[in-house]
Amino acid sequence: AALPAEARIRVVGEEPGTEGVDFFGAGLSERLFDTPQAVARVWRAAAGRRTMILSAEDSRDANGRPLAFTWALLQGDPAKVAIEPLDDGRRARVTIDWHDPFPTSEENPQTTARVDTRAFAHNGAPDSAPAILSWSFPAHETRTYAPGPDGAPRPVSIDYADPAKARTYADPLLWPRAAWRDDYAYGPDGAPLGWTRIRAEAEPET
Repeated sequence: AALPAEARIRVVGEEPGTEGVDFFGAGLSERLFDTPQAVARVWRAAAGRRTMILSAEDSRDANGRPLAFTWALLQGDPAKVAIEPLDDGRRARVTIDWHDPFPTSEENPQTTARVDTRAFAHNGAPDSAPAILSWSFPAHETRTYAPGPDGAPRPVSIDYADPAKARTYADPLLWPRAAWRDDYAYGPDGAPLGWTRIRAEAEPET
């Protein structure tokens, strides 16, 4: 029977943010869930670029036919997402830069704060259903990034309590609110010097 293959992905390499170092919120992590068909992360860390390596080697075909794979961007800014197939497509390196909310399409002005990439498994029959990697971004925050010495975006300012976004909905189970802005400083050689935390109606805290 011309049954499609089953695309399955798993994370084999990533550098997740660490609570208390890269972001703050007791009990929080950036890992939302991992399943064979969907991997989800929430962007909490200040980093402006994230890289993951995904494997599709667990994909299956009911009739044991050989599989080929394609990886692509489903939703996001192509200038800010790079997908590099590895090992003849059995793996892929996915690099994503920070995204502000963006329209879902040219025809639909509704904005989204989620970037999705997908993997398809091909066995000569109809294509498989996609296996999807999703990154969710905090749409209620205002972040400014600038290129660092290596070209990767690095944080200039992160406002967790921008009054202009006070009514922007953020799922409280995913995005607890904070009442400050962090401004980042760097030395002449580009080395990070730390940040100044500015609280509403309070003196800057360095």
